[in-house]
Amino acid sequence: MKKRYWFLIILGVVVIAAGLYLLNQQRVAKFFTMPTTANEPGLMLHGNYFASSLVTPKKLDFVIFNFNHEMWGDGEWVFRLIAEAGDTIQIKDAITFVNGVNIDAQLKLKHSFLLNNKEFQIMQSLGYDHDSYAISNTQYITHLPDSLAMSHGFLSAMKDSSEVDDAIEKVYGHPWNSDQFGPYIIPEDSFFVLGDNRHNAMDSRFIGVIRVSEIVGVIK
Repeated sequence: MKKRYWFLIILGVVVIAAGLYLLNQQRVAKFFTMPTTANEPGLMLHGNYFASSLVTPKKLDFVIFNFNHEMWGDGEWVFRLIAEAGDTIQIKDAITFVNGVNIDAQLKLKHSFLLNNKEFQIMQSLGYDHDSYAISNTQYITHLPDSLAMSHGFLSAMKDSSEVDDAIEKVYGHPWNSDQFGPYIIPEDSFFVLGDNRHNAMDSRFIGVIRVSEIVGVIK
């Protein structure tokens, strides 16, 4: 009786494991580990998330899509769906508008802040030094949640007001940058995606719009 009991348990585990494997292979359901800080604070670095291809993507969802980068090759990328076909997107002074509506007001985001040694040490003590780099012996560029930055008196994120970003101009043919972008009308069968870590994400501003057919899952 005991042998039969253990056999049934082992059989059940094997069946469940096989089922999960098949679901993952068919992209019906899968677990996704976030490999970058590009979507913080919405999706944290090394966080594990559930995704499904059965969910129809809608605005502000995090979507997984296939992308071939000229340097890194094929891979699955993740960003937040911000605008869809027919929408007009514009970024003014680092604030994103879709059809004239401030989308950023609905989200918790990160931006770059210029900190001195004392300010950086405070952020370091709070564990926010993993997404930063020194630009001199006394200054650091640190990507911080906007709410945390404001609570410590860092009221103004770094913004690029005039300099043209060559990578963006190459994709869109306009003298834009990541903080001054558009207006741009999203073409048919396409999505525009952005990372929540606005100053540390290689998203649609740099790689162009994503075709609907390239979406393989939605994170829930």
